[in-house]
Amino acid sequence: MKGSREPVQRVVRFHPSSERELAEAVDFLNDEAPGLGFRLSGEVKETISKILRFPETYAIIEESVRGASLDVFRYTIFYEFDKESDQIFVVAIAHQSRHPNYWKERLRDIPE
Repeated sequence: MKGSREPVQRVVRFHPSSERELAEAVDFLNDEAPGLGFRLSGEVKETISKILRFPETYAIIEESVRGASLDVFRYTIFYEFDKESDQIFVVAIAHQSRHPNYWKERLRDIPE
């Protein structure tokens, strides 16, 4: 079909601590109310899907790191989009009211 393009196959990589903090949040919320943590996980996946489609939509928060807030849960996904490699690196999946700047120390771990 003229003018159509193949969808971009972006790669998402996660800082190890971001994966751990999501797993801990899911476990905590499931302990509070069965299934609630799985809803959080689903919303994170949905937001990452949006990031994959439109990585430059979200505002730059710090240096080259952007922040995508979830719609229902009070979490923000902090990530860097490298245009050259077409990769997304998730720095943190952070609760919005807990230690707001803790993830900034991870900026040195962003791959070159």
